[in-house]
Amino acid sequence: MTDSSDPRAPAILIDEHLAEDGAPVRTWIEAGAGWVRIRGGDGAPMPLPAGAVAAVMNRYGRPLEDGLAVVVVEELAVDSGVLRRVQFRAAVDASARDWLVWVAPGEPAVPVAALATAIATPLLHLAARMGAPRTGA
Repeated sequence: MTDSSDPRAPAILIDEHLAEDGAPVRTWIEAGAGWVRIRGGDGAPMPLPAGAVAAVMNRYGRPLEDGLAVVVVEELAVDSGVLRRVQFRAAVDASARDWLVWVAPGEPAVPVAALATAIATPLLHLAARMGAPRTGA
């Protein structure tokens, strides 16, 4: 079993892009029993509150169409649901793009999907805000 301090924790790549200098920047979600964290770029892992992945996916995602031809690249158990990174190539795309699909527990669970880049940014922002020092009274 892994805990939140284990660098080999189960993880899923949720975003990858190039920095201004051309170096790859990768963002990962890592999860274990009772904890979830996000790691962006070369930064340290930052904890996410329980339910954050589900809330962000439900806010920015849309129901996944039945019968859509997606390729599941990897998946990770997060909280009580499953987060999948899939690739989908729309007719207007030159190559497949990375999407995230959230499958909530329960029946009937309707998976929601969003472009991976649209999910990474709000999760990184949320984690950074949680770790920021509190100011004011």
